[in-house]
Amino acid sequence: MNIVSNYYISIIKLNHLFYIWFYMKILKIFEEKLRYKNYSERSITLYVSYLSFFLKEERIKDPYQITTNRIVSFLENKSYTSISQQNQYIGCLKFIYTFLFK
Repeated sequence: MNIVSNYYISIIKLNHLFYIWFYMKILKIFEEKLRYKNYSERSITLYVSYLSFFLKEERIKDPYQITTNRIVSFLENKSYTSISQQNQYIGCLKFIYTFLFK
């Protein structure tokens, strides 16, 4: 391999590492915020997993990529197992949106 291809591979690895770091950081901050607001352990577990799913599905790499349109589109296209699950997704995404843009 030549120097240029090694350079691009290094950049790709760094971008991937940054994305993993961002992903873990936002989930950790979100979890801490839920604990601060005295959410139950079950709610914290569900909300963190729902946020994780949302970030992966929407391929969000920056918190400011989370917009109202993306949230609404995700909620409209998601298939839910129950009305309760739908309400939990809405609550989770509403919380993260107000947390980011408050």
